[in-house]
Amino acid sequence: MPTVEEIDPPVQFKPAGIGEPVIGVRILVRPGLDTLLFSGEQNRFGTEILYRLLQARLELAGIRVSGIGRGLPLNRAAFMFSVSKLVPALESIKSELEKLWLLRAAQIAWHDPRENTWRTWFPKSGRFEWPSDAEFEAENGLLAFTWRALEKFQQSRNEPPGQ
Repeated sequence: MPTVEEIDPPVQFKPAGIGEPVIGVRILVRPGLDTLLFSGEQNRFGTEILYRLLQARLELAGIRVSGIGRGLPLNRAAFMFSVSKLVPALESIKSELEKLWLLRAAQIAWHDPRENTWRTWFPKSGRFEWPSDAEFEAENGLLAFTWRALEKFQQSRNEPPGQ
């Protein structure tokens, strides 16, 4: 019977030639009465605000953030940070999510390039799955459609009446 071994990242995990450590964060808010505050299905502003907050907290902790990525609505958001220091970055993200009452709905992982896999750091169990390319493509398609609709609406508002 296979066993699951918890693998913590080394304090300064940065093998030569691989580049900076990468952290992945998923927010997976399940619907329910206790999560009513965070259950906005189409809340993309919340995703952007949380991303900027986490990036600012990392930088305030003295961690250089060079690569970033985010997407999807807040109740299933995904964030990726390329950082200069792995363990302090993980702890900083966990601390900030705890302050926001989002830690219960969060997964924090680090990418292990030795095996090209994600290692779940918090919680200590579970499987970390980065959203598929198809999910991000669908998200980008929806955002592009929404942006075009907004532009058409703005154009129609700027036209004189009766045209």
